[in-house]
Amino acid sequence: MNDYRVDYCNKQIILTAQFAKRSRDPQNRQEVLKLKEAIEMYPNFDVVVRSIAKKKNKRTYKGLTVGFMETYITLFGSKDELMQFNQLKVLTKGMNNINRFHTLEDWFFLNYPEAEDIEDYVQEDINNKLALMEMLNKSKTTDAA
Repeated sequence: MNDYRVDYCNKQIILTAQFAKRSRDPQNRQEVLKLKEAIEMYPNFDVVVRSIAKKKNKRTYKGLTVGFMETYITLFGSKDELMQFNQLKVLTKGMNNINRFHTLEDWFFLNYPEAEDIEDYVQEDINNKLALMEMLNKSKTTDAA
């Protein structure tokens, strides 16, 4: 297991975040001893926790789910588009969950680019809109009768 690595150029012992967390707990004797051994081997090196570089322009879609996409298509799309989405769900059934979700997500944003501007994809909000539309449709049906 790669719990840490030694950077000789910068004189650092670089720990993984998991190892750093485990080695802080005195009950994890093996990790504590492993860290102590590394520090004794390289006494003039700094001990740092490795950080992961994050993409600055990466788009994240907090709360986006397949259910949200279906509901959004029901509200703002056509029956044809909903049928296409459901067919795509069936076609991607054999894929692992991450690839399947990204395939559905790509199709969704290709067909509904305006949905990319939504801050948080809260299913509750869209369910409220769907319920409101159903109430309006029922009132139109009762008014027509």
